[in-house]
Amino acid sequence: MPSTPRPLPRVARRAASSLLVCAACVVGACRAPGPPPDAAPPAAELLGTAVSVAARPAPLPLDESGAPAERIDVAVAIRAALAASADVQAALARTRGALAACDAERRLPNPVAALSLRFAESGARPGLDVGIAEDLVALLTRGARADAADARLRAAVADALATALDVAADAARGVVAVASAERRAALLDARAALSARVAAAAHERARSGEGGPLDATLCEEEEALARGEAAAAWADVRAARLALARRLGRPRDPALWRVDATDVAAGVGADARDEDAWINAALARRPELRDLDWQLAAHASDARRAPWDVFDGAEGGVDVEGTASWEAGPSLTLPVPLWDDGSARSAARTAAVDELHHRRTALARRIVEDVRTAWHAVHAADAALRAAETQRVPLAERRRREAQAVYDAGESDVTALLLAERAHTDALLAAADARAAAARARIDLHRAAAGVPGGVAGDGVDDAADDDDTDRAGPAQEASR
Repeated sequence: MPSTPRPLPRVARRAASSLLVCAACVVGACRAPGPPPDAAPPAAELLGTAVSVAARPAPLPLDESGAPAERIDVAVAIRAALAASADVQAALARTRGALAACDAERRLPNPVAALSLRFAESGARPGLDVGIAEDLVALLTRGARADAADARLRAAVADALATALDVAADAARGVVAVASAERRAALLDARAALSARVAAAAHERARSGEGGPLDATLCEEEEALARGEAAAAWADVRAARLALARRLGRPRDPALWRVDATDVAAGVGADARDEDAWINAALARRPELRDLDWQLAAHASDARRAPWDVFDGAEGGVDVEGTASWEAGPSLTLPVPLWDDGSARSAARTAAVDELHHRRTALARRIVEDVRTAWHAVHAADAALRAAETQRVPLAERRRREAQAVYDAGESDVTALLLAERAHTDALLAAADARAAAARARIDLHRAAAGVPGGVAGDGVDDAADDDDTDRAGPAQEASR
């Protein structure tokens, strides 16, 4: 008569005790990771409290709901563009994915259970094997994997900040483009109207015998030219408005709002701080550099797992076997590193780290170039604006008055007057272009220094020039704006 096996509960208690002992040894050997990092402070620091961006459900509508603002300035455009940008929402989605990865890396791996039933040829009682095991490498490297996931989360946040800054700068440039195009179109309209009046006067003088038909023909030709240039300028205005409507998330909007770029133009010439201060601020604050720094930190955390690479697939747990009697005990499964000693994976990690270091150096050099180019562009544009407004425009106005007086006195034909009128309009156009160039240069400088352009959060960077500590932090504070 076959013997009766011992009761399972006693063996199960022994198996459970073995499992608890193994788990305590393994878990005690690995560092328990802390909670995921809070990535909100860098975003608030760079974008400012006046600008907030919230994640929105996908997909975004083609056109934003609600009535658009009647007046669009740079601050309004930045807020609207950030709220409506699909690129920003995609970056936020990547950040949420990285946050979920942080949570996943903090969780213990699921145990693996094995169950097998063995049948004997003699018809004896079948044998039962039960095993439960854990991935040892996953347990031992849980802290390093959590640190790497945290670093990648911060890198995703830095990438989202860089995307938001690009969107903000693009919106500010769109406002400046619309305002500049409208100013040019208005000036060309005024020249066309003036040419029409001069042509009418030339026809009147020709009929009275004071002038010849050539003067009237020249005036008509100048009027036709001016009207053609004005029509092209208004087409540019429409194109700039449609581009701005797309940036604001309203591609089908009539785009009839009033555009005001005075908040950018008012700051032209206010960024005359030392060039090195702007460079240092950019190197300290650019989120693109922080992105690479956190990627390097993630690789450093991955490197802490390198000694365990050869043991991938190692499992530890408890096995229970029973036929005529029950037997239980700890089990360990380890790979034998005969052909793969982990050196290839270590070399791949080293190469990836070297690549990131080289990319960071190249990016830092490009940032320095961007800052210096924008800084010098601000000064050059400011000098061009002063020359246009204080020299060229007044001289052109004086020339026009003198040419008008000579023409009215009958001492010259209409050619000199038309040339003077064109020179005056060209001077006004040059002043308008110089002001727009100065505004764009200021936006580029603020973007190069990782700041929100366009005066969203206060005055220029020279407001703190009297305090030494604030003077050193001024570019960084302006970058946060």
